[in-house]
Amino acid sequence: MGNQMKGLLYYFTTQAKRSLYIFWSILGVSLLVSFIIAMILDRTQVGEAEFFFMLSFAVYVFSAFYGFISVRYELPFSIKMGATRKHFWLSRFIFFIGLTICQVIIIQLVTSLSKLCRDLLNMETNAFQLAHPAILLDNTFFQQIVIDATLIFSITAIFYLLGMLYYKYGLIGIAALAAVVLIFLLFAFAKGWFYDVYIYLGDHFSLNIFYYILLAGILCYLLSWLLIRRATTEATR
Repeated sequence: MGNQMKGLLYYFTTQAKRSLYIFWSILGVSLLVSFIIAMILDRTQVGEAEFFFMLSFAVYVFSAFYGFISVRYELPFSIKMGATRKHFWLSRFIFFIGLTICQVIIIQLVTSLSKLCRDLLNMETNAFQLAHPAILLDNTFFQQIVIDATLIFSITAIFYLLGMLYYKYGLIGIAALAAVVLIFLLFAFAKGWFYDVYIYLGDHFSLNIFYYILLAGILCYLLSWLLIRRATTEATR
């Protein structure tokens, strides 16, 4: 790995630290407050109280937000500092993988800690749970890892592509894409494709679906090269 890519990775990391710190601080406080409320309800035995906290879903939303806004600030600065577009593109891909791994590790650590606290306080299992998409399957540790890694990376890559589209073409580019997607959705609805997909997923839903989502995320990131290779240091308004 060249010095330029190392420098870019260091720059991306320092830029992301503040956003990650703010996000996880807010999420951590929200989780703590939710846990305390769940503990009080469990102690007072108010009915059959069940408390669910959507930890992974919050990370998915953050990934979308970060993927979109990171383009406008980091791309022009990197180019002005002498980084080539190819190195920027490759470094971004490596950084997204690293960020995904870190997010997955944090999610699992928080999940394990919440279960440990729940057990130490002798709370009911249903008194406080971290909702996860893996409940659609067997909700195993491996499934949670694969689903989180797949969705975090794919969502980041998809919204990074949208951010690049907005950076290069402005609102016109986003509006054109929205129009194409809307036309496709109307066409798919008229052809009954939504119903067919619904039936197929109901009969064949498995972990393999998320592998396809990962491939879609990788494809979106590859497509971003078409926008980056001629990108300027000025965003289109």
